[in-house]
Amino acid sequence: MQTQINTVAALKALKQVRAKRVISGLMTVDDIPKIRQSLIDDGIDFTEDDSGFTYGDRFCFKPRLCNATGTINFRSKDYTFTNDDGQISYGDTITKDMLRPYGFALSVGTLGEIQYHIL
Repeated sequence: MQTQINTVAALKALKQVRAKRVISGLMTVDDIPKIRQSLIDDGIDFTEDDSGFTYGDRFCFKPRLCNATGTINFRSKDYTFTNDDGQISYGDTITKDMLRPYGFALSVGTLGEIQYHIL
């Protein structure tokens, strides 16, 4: 059974730990085909490159995060998450209000959340 983490110090004491990143309320890499199809369906003339979509004088970055399993490396003031494909994401300071029974979560905007479930 998984141990519940009640303090930031207890979380960071894990140093390196396996975790699952779950993204909700935000677009992920998996949504790129849907974005592309939506532009086509709406009859919008666009160009696409590795960074995003350009249409008219507008530019939309492609999502870069995905739901993934990997390793969290807690450092003195921040953390990194390296997914099993080797992609590294950097995180900022973890505060007590971010702690959850499963690990921790970051609020993004008004509806988005990135959750890290300790395995």
